[in-house]
Amino acid sequence: MLNRVVCLAIAALLSLTVQDSWAVGSEKMKAIPIQQRNSGYVQQSDDWHRFLTCWAERQSGYFRANKLLSKFEWSGSARAANSEIARATIRSSEARLGVKLPKSYVDFVVAGGAFFRFGFPNKQGAHDFYFMDPASLNTMPKALPEAFRALQDWVSIGSASDEEYYRYGIAEKQNPHRFRGQYLRSGVVVASLEGEGVILLNPNEKTVDGEWESWLVIWRGGTGVSRYPSFAELMRNVFFEFSHDAPHSDPYAEELLRGTCADLLKPRLDSKS
Repeated sequence: MLNRVVCLAIAALLSLTVQDSWAVGSEKMKAIPIQQRNSGYVQQSDDWHRFLTCWAERQSGYFRANKLLSKFEWSGSARAANSEIARATIRSSEARLGVKLPKSYVDFVVAGGAFFRFGFPNKQGAHDFYFMDPASLNTMPKALPEAFRALQDWVSIGSASDEEYYRYGIAEKQNPHRFRGQYLRSGVVVASLEGEGVILLNPNEKTVDGEWESWLVIWRGGTGVSRYPSFAELMRNVFFEFSHDAPHSDPYAEELLRGTCADLLKPRLDSKS
């Protein structure tokens, strides 16, 4: 079933060309490589705790989020104990993978984020994203081998040029159909949407302050890849889509995010690396 769904999605994706409304040739803003950008992430695990609690409260009536809320109502001592366990788990996974995971993701895990679930309704009911156990993080070929095999056409889709690739945020008009498929081999899977998509951390593209480019990969309907300069920025955007029942439009304009839970993770772009 997964292979059939993915094949249909691939066909839809490959039918699109760079001549569409996202065509880079029409852009006037020069692309800035992520290696020259500061992500602006300055938050801590407590900020993630507030963000996730805010999100859970927002979706409580729809997802019966009481179970989620209980995870974010720990006493101070319980949260401190979980923090130490989480940090030890992250260090172990980093040693196994030979990487240093980005701070925004580490803070998310320390805040209890691995227990968090979110999703959206469709004709079959609620489809949930679930976060991977931080102790068993791995690259897509090892974490989700069936999905990776089904996405081979995406892996070899062709590498986007720097001018096409290094575009983030609505003002830069990123093209979700022009990405670097080879990065699916080395991207670390941190969340999965049952048979329809994943969230990846991309170790090949990092900001000045050490954040990893983060991908929301949705192959359902050939949606493509939405890329962000940090895991925190990705989560701000998926929060808005999934909790506000918003039409898929990653990324969203900052004006839409303002005044929502997303403010708790808003980047400080004037921060120093």
